[in-house]
Amino acid sequence: MNDSEFEAPPLIWAVLPVVGGVATAAGLILGLGWLGDRLSAPDNRSTHVFSEATYTAQGATLPEQLPLA
Repeated sequence: MNDSEFEAPPLIWAVLPVVGGVATAAGLILGLGWLGDRLSAPDNRSTHVFSEATYTAQGATLPEQLPLA
């Protein structure tokens, strides 16, 4: 095979891997950043449920609302 017989692959073969690599890197960066924020943020719902359950388990009752005149 001589150099004159060489035919370059289509341009899409050179472009798609580059675009795919950039998209993969951006997805990993954004996804892992979101996951890190999600795992490190305190979950307020579980604390609220626990404190409410503890409050009612101690025999305390919630104050009653007085009817408005």
